[in-house]
Amino acid sequence: MLAVLFFLSAIAAAAPSPPTYGPAPVFIPLKYKYGGYPRVVTDITYPASNPIETIVDLGSSDFWVYGPNAIINYGSQYLGVPGPCNLTAKPFYNWPKSKTHTKPVKNSRGYSYGGNGKLVPSYFDLNDTVSFGNDAVFPPFKNQNVAISNYTLIKALSDHCKPIDYDHSILGLSEYVPKSTSSQPKSTGPSFRQDALSRGEISSPTLSMWFDAPPAKVNGTFQGTALLGAVPKGKYSGELVHVAPKPPTDTYVGYYVARPIFKGAPVGKPNAKQTLKLSDTVSQCLIDSGSGQDYLPIDQDAFIKLSGLIIHGGYPAYNGTCESIPKDYTIDYTFAGLKGKSVTVKVPLRNYARGNTDYLGDKKKCGLSMELDSVASCTFGAPFFTSAFLAFNDEKKQIAIAQGGVSSGAAQGKNGIGQVTTVQKGQGLP
Repeated sequence: MLAVLFFLSAIAAAAPSPPTYGPAPVFIPLKYKYGGYPRVVTDITYPASNPIETIVDLGSSDFWVYGPNAIINYGSQYLGVPGPCNLTAKPFYNWPKSKTHTKPVKNSRGYSYGGNGKLVPSYFDLNDTVSFGNDAVFPPFKNQNVAISNYTLIKALSDHCKPIDYDHSILGLSEYVPKSTSSQPKSTGPSFRQDALSRGEISSPTLSMWFDAPPAKVNGTFQGTALLGAVPKGKYSGELVHVAPKPPTDTYVGYYVARPIFKGAPVGKPNAKQTLKLSDTVSQCLIDSGSGQDYLPIDQDAFIKLSGLIIHGGYPAYNGTCESIPKDYTIDYTFAGLKGKSVTVKVPLRNYARGNTDYLGDKKKCGLSMELDSVASCTFGAPFFTSAFLAFNDEKKQIAIAQGGVSSGAAQGKNGIGQVTTVQKGQGLP
C-alpha cells in the first residue's frame, strides 16, 4: 500500500564477511486470505488484547495500531473533509490494560494512504510485546515500538452510513530512511525492522519474503514468512537473481523494479505462451504487499482475446468456477537481472481468484484480482507475492527475485524455516 507521510497540522565500510548460519531466525508469519480485497496480513496479539489483523505492507515503512475508542470517520466524497459517519475501531490494542507496556511518549505523526484517501494521525507511541499466536512456534518481539492512533479519516461515500471495511493496523516493512533525501522522505517511525536492528536481533537491514505452495482449495489461505536479517535456503526454485532497483524520479517510498516482460497463453494451452502487448509507457513497477491486487500495464483487449478470459464486474475473469481454473495456467513475469541474467516468476491464474466479484452472486464466473491497462500504472500486489521469492538489502540497495510458491513449513514457524544465511553488516545479499 503506497503510503505518504503528512503533517498533523493538516488535521487536529567494512569488508564483506562470509555467510553465517543463524540458529534463531527473526521472522513474521504471513497470510493471504480469500474474500473481497485481501492483502498480505499477520495476526498480532498484544497483552490484554484480542488478536488484531495487521496489514504487512512493503509499500510503507511505519507501524501503527488503534488504541481504545478510536474513531473511523467516513461518508464524504472529498479529500480531507470529515463525513457524517463514524465507527469505533474493533478490535484494538487495549494498552492501558497491559502490564508490560512502557510509558507513552508524545510524538505527533501522520500517515496517508491511497492518494490521501485515508489519513491516520497518531499523537503518541509506546513499547510492548508483540506476539503472533503460539510463542513456542512464532517467537514474540519484545519491547517493540508502535504508534497509537485514535482517529482515521477515509474518503468514502456510504448509503445511510452503512459500515465499511477498514484497516485495523499497518506494519510497514519498506526501507527505513533516517534522513530525508531528494527522492525519499524521512521515515518518522516506528519502524519494525529498524527496531529489530537497533536491538541487535539482526545484523543488517535485510528482508526476505515468500509464500509456500498454494493451498489445495482455490479459496484456501496462503501461508508465508517475512524473515529479517537473513535469506533462507530451500524456499525458492532456480537461482536468486539480483535485479536493479528502478525508483521513480519523484518522491517515493517502497521498492521499485523495471517493468518485466509479461507472457500469457490461451486458457487450456498453457505451453503456448506469447509475449503480451503493453498499453502504456510505465517503466517501473512498485512491489507492494499492501495492495490487494496486481495493477499491470497489459493491454486488456489483447490479453482477453488471447487468453479467452472475460470481463466480469469490471475485472478480468475466468468463465467458469474458480475451482475449475486449470492449475497449470500461469502468467509469467520475466525480469532483467544484473550481469546479463534474467528471472521468470510464474503466477498461477488460480492465485488471482480471491473473491473480488463474489458480491455479484454469479458462482459460474470467477473474478480475478488484477486490473490491466485502465489504471496506467504497475504494482505487484498480494497475488504476485504468492509466487515470488523476494529479498531486499537496504544497506547495499539490493533487490533479488526467484520463483517462490514452492516450499512448505510456514505454519510450523521457527521449525519450518530451515537453514538460513545470516546477512552481516556490509555483506549484502547472497
